[in-house]
Amino acid sequence: MPRFFAKRHEYRILLVLALVALPARGLLIGTIQHPLVLLPAEILDGVGAGLIGVAIPGIVAKIMQGSGRFNTGLGIIFTCQGLCASCSHYLAGTIAKYHGYDQAFLTLSLIALCALVFWLVFTKDVSFG
Repeated sequence: MPRFFAKRHEYRILLVLALVALPARGLLIGTIQHPLVLLPAEILDGVGAGLIGVAIPGIVAKIMQGSGRFNTGLGIIFTCQGLCASCSHYLAGTIAKYHGYDQAFLTLSLIALCALVFWLVFTKDVSFG
C-alpha cells in the first residue's frame, strides 16, 4: 500500500509520516510507565520502519534517476543510517546508565523531532514524487 500511495502522491509525505511516528514512539515510552504502552509503541516502530523502507529507496531512485548510480546512492544512505543507528544505541545506553531509560527515550525522541524539522525546512520546495 505505501508504494501505491507514493506513486499517487510523493515519497516526501511517506518520509514525513515515518519521521512523525518515531518521535511519537519515544515520547510514548518515555512518558508513560505501563506495560500496555508497548503495543502502540511497537506499532509506531513498525510503521516508521516500514515507511522509511519504502520512502528512502523511492527518494534515492528519484534523485539518481538516469545516472546509473542507484545502488551507490542507496548504499551511501544505508551506510549513514547504520552508523547513526549505532551512535544512537551508544548515546541511549550512556544516557540510560546515568539518567534512566525515560531520559534516554526522550532524548532520542528529541533527536528524531530535530530530523523531522530539518527535513520539513530543507525539502519544502523539492518534489520527490
